[in-house]
Amino acid sequence: MQVKATRVRAFSEALNREVVLEDICYKPLEPVSSECGVFSPLEYFQSNATLLDTVVEGKDYLDHLKFCTKLITADRGPLGGCRGRTGAPMFGNVVFGGLQDDDYMQATAVVITILVKNSVDHESPTVLMARAWESEFIRAVLAWRAAHPEIVVSFAAEVSLC
Repeated sequence: MQVKATRVRAFSEALNREVVLEDICYKPLEPVSSECGVFSPLEYFQSNATLLDTVVEGKDYLDHLKFCTKLITADRGPLGGCRGRTGAPMFGNVVFGGLQDDDYMQATAVVITILVKNSVDHESPTVLMARAWESEFIRAVLAWRAAHPEIVVSFAAEVSLC
């Protein structure tokens, strides 16, 4: 779902241009990192889903998650670094839900947070682009949810709150 969501492309009629996440996302470590602020369990793998199937010296994705949820700023875990693509640490209590006693391996939910820029000026180019992108994001999530009825998907986008 995260990969699909971050690849959403929209068209802003108001600005007559295509909008992608990189146009509207908040980049928390800019200028050091130009990556969008995304917080999710997949960020323990720097959004590289192929690492979920990787085994290195007998260690797999579960070993990596166990390690990284304890040492969130480690530069080297079983399958690479523990920080997200931005270089920011992933906090287990932010990206996992339904927790019992901070045991992240027993979480019953995952949380994906995509940070998008905003403005007090509701007609600013930033807001117009964000509205267009978030509208398409909502369509993409609804389509993904319909295609995966075995998974409970709840979501919100700021445009849905306007």
